Amino acid sequence: MANIDDVAKKAGVSKSTVSRVLLGGNKVKPSTKERVLKVIEEMNYSPNTAARTLAAGKSHNIGVISSYTLNDPFYSAAGEEIYHVCGEMGYSTLFVINRTDKNEHKDPIALLHGKVDGFLFMGDNSVTKEQLEKLTKMELPTAVFKTGEWIPGIIQADTDNIDGACRGTEYLIRLGHRRIAILTGKENYYESIDRMKGYQKALEENHIRFESELVFPGQFSYDKARNLAKEIIASRATAVFCFNDVMAHGFIQGAGECGYRVPEDISVLGYDNIMFSNYDSYVHLSTVKQPIKEMSAYLVRALIAQIEDGQPPVQKIFPTKISEKETTR
Repeated sequence: MANIDDVAKKAGVSKSTVSRVLLGGNKVKPSTKERVLKVIEEMNYSPNTAARTLAAGKSHNIGVISSYTLNDPFYSAAGEEIYHVCGEMGYSTLFVINRTDKNEHKDPIALLHGKVDGFLFMGDNSVTKEQLEKLTKMELPTAVFKTGEWIPGIIQADTDNIDGACRGTEYLIRLGHRRIAILTGKENYYESIDRMKGYQKALEENHIRFESELVFPGQFSYDKARNLAKEIIASRATAVFCFNDVMAHGFIQGAGECGYRVPEDISVLGYDNIMFSNYDSYVHLSTVKQPIKEMSAYLVRALIAQIEDGQPPVQKIFPTKISEKETTR
């Protein structure tokens, strides 16, 4: 990505001359101005964005790059809070949907470079470790949320997924359940791995044998959970712990189609505490609560503090808690 140094070098002028051209100054010879503008066009350098940045010192924009569309219930809640907190602090948000495992899209970092003062990445496959290393070398303030990637110099907010899943499993054990099925998340994703560890830890601490036949690959998917309901019921589980709320609603729908009632016939616990009603089986779901708004707001405030005051990047782990509602007994 071309910068002002590249433009100045190719045009054979100083950076201050390029700056004066970008800002519309009249103290530059017409021939020099024409040469600089030609180089800017050839190098695809944005004069409008650069002029604003040079004039104000900052763009007052935050680039939010997500691997999920904004109708995803978890990331839409996070994105909404990020948008509002940025606005309260005098910043605009530029949202880009991107997945690093797809090649048909332009590099979102290159797309936003020069237009934003900092980057916030949300979701798995939204950024690679190599991209984070590049951003730290460029000294661009960066935050990550649920990406599965982190390096020193990057702001991060998360929960302890092992502890959260352990708490959720122990809650079901306290209710008297011993055959607890689980609907897992995406394979090899850190949240899935850690929540499995938490589930196994709670079983071990309560002297309950781990049974692989009670583990079902839900992939964080409503449809997969719905389709697996019959198998889970056949496993004789008395409770099912879903590693996100979307799967919990999918399972409840599938269980209802099999003639099972929740919680009378089987208890259901989710994970996230998402507020939504766009699924067929909408109920007041018992769940492991993640403080989505608090984590999102923290990321924005930490990122802007680094942009404006040079505050060092920090990691913060937020607690989870059980939100007991209508789907467990």
